[in-house]
Amino acid sequence: MKKLTIILGAGFSFEAGLPLGKDIQARFDRELKGKLLLFSSGEWMWTDGKNKTDLNNGSLNYDYMAYSYVLNEYVKDYKLNRGSFMDYEDFYQFIIDTEANLNACKLLFKRAKSEFLKDNPSLNQDSYHLDPFKKPNYYRAKEILNYLIWDMLRFGKTKDELLLTYKPFVDLIKEYDKVDIFTLNHDTLVEFLLEENNINYTKGFSKVDSNIQYEEEPLETYQGYQDTVSVRLYKMHGSTDCYQFEHCNQNGGFLERTGKGTYYLPNGYRARHTSIRIDPKSGDVLQDYSPDPIPKFITGKDKTTIIKNDYMYSDIYNQFFDNLKTTDNLLISGYSYRDDHVNEAIKDCRATKIINQNPFDLFPFKKDHFNINKLEDINSVL
Repeated sequence: MKKLTIILGAGFSFEAGLPLGKDIQARFDRELKGKLLLFSSGEWMWTDGKNKTDLNNGSLNYDYMAYSYVLNEYVKDYKLNRGSFMDYEDFYQFIIDTEANLNACKLLFKRAKSEFLKDNPSLNQDSYHLDPFKKPNYYRAKEILNYLIWDMLRFGKTKDELLLTYKPFVDLIKEYDKVDIFTLNHDTLVEFLLEENNINYTKGFSKVDSNIQYEEEPLETYQGYQDTVSVRLYKMHGSTDCYQFEHCNQNGGFLERTGKGTYYLPNGYRARHTSIRIDPKSGDVLQDYSPDPIPKFITGKDKTTIIKNDYMYSDIYNQFFDNLKTTDNLLISGYSYRDDHVNEAIKDCRATKIINQNPFDLFPFKKDHFNINKLEDINSVL
């Protein structure tokens, strides 16, 4: 049986018109006042590239402007602390650390309010635009950041362009009996390529015994990987289509958070916001909505701790380490070797053939390998 393992970094998705880390960094490393939109769905987006309808609909509330000032203060504090804007993952970690300090959050919101009033001197203290400062949510910035990253991960090329660009990648997959794809990217480019080429695959989600329903139909929930499918896709840092249904104890209309949740794949806006949690054995409704339907990514600098304490990501990483010890061939595409927890597994890899496809970052470890610049060069080393 011919086996292939693939590791994908941001450089792989760049050819689809998706941003690199430095592009995401540039979006945050600027004046953010007035750069955010908040829709009735609870989704945050950038004003950049939006049409008049979106710009209007995203500003029909009192939070969108206030929290742009809050996020702007986060950027200012971050750059003061670090000396410059290092990268968006470090910025994410800075927000996590700040949110753990209530006094720091209060001071930041106070400065944001002061800036807001300075720029809008005609507002009086009773204005609804000041409500986010009167009743502040000190833990909202992390949620906003997730949505803003999600908003940037949209394909910048047509369907035909994508299929042509990534044909060598798809052709390579078809040559093997078993393929395990581990991607560090949040986008759904690989899913698109596999589905458009009628390649059956699994992401570890299934409707069987699902505890999440929408309109009396089960939604796919994470249940682990089966050996019966020849192509398996692992989203190591999360995905724009993967959400967590937060488990709460429900008492009437009130929810008490438990710290647990189910990862699921909602098939659209309504499924994200109106799905329910049930007991899969009895069918009884346990919870009639989730309070926090946002895309769940793994980012920041302390990924190892997050992974260790999360049932889905810990399973994915266990599979990753085990796979690299048994695979025959390893292709690494567009990865910059910046994640220590990924690098450790690569160092222990026992593949007989390792190919690093990257025009900028050479393979950094003392193992026999091939370096190629483009995916279409793959046949020259296989």
